[in-house]
Amino acid sequence: RSAEGEDFDPASVRIEDALACTLDVRTYNGFAFWLAGSDDGARRLRWTRLDGANPLLLEYRLPAAIEAFGQRTDRVAFTSNAVVVLLPGADAAALGKRLGVENMLPAAGRFLGERIVARTAETDDALGMRFTYVTALSVSTVASHPGMTLAGCSYRVEEGE
Repeated sequence: RSAEGEDFDPASVRIEDALACTLDVRTYNGFAFWLAGSDDGARRLRWTRLDGANPLLLEYRLPAAIEAFGQRTDRVAFTSNAVVVLLPGADAAALGKRLGVENMLPAAGRFLGERIVARTAETDDALGMRFTYVTALSVSTVASHPGMTLAGCSYRVEEGE
């Protein structure tokens, strides 16, 4: 299932697949734009928007808990290029170790790390540009959500390479 096909239905994307980094960047972006866009995908999925303490996170409560990274949760959040679950009480360092994600900020008392899962480069002949599509598994903690670990996947498009 890819967003490039004419029959792509963003409502068919499973949040578990997005979190596990199994989507391609185009499919994830099609899903994320639909979710927050004028079609009101979140309402169609019966997700409830939450007022969060962090303006960089768009948070939702799912209609039922999902299994993610060995824990059940009903909260997800989106950043500009990623989707994460909010895991109450999870040990970020232990989860990072289990997932092969190294902490880039150990001295700061926080956890922030990612592991590249996929990297593909393509040339867009129509634009005459080369793009790199990067999918990365991430684990982090953030001051706005004490006692929570955020884990999920980022989907980025980078120019060049």
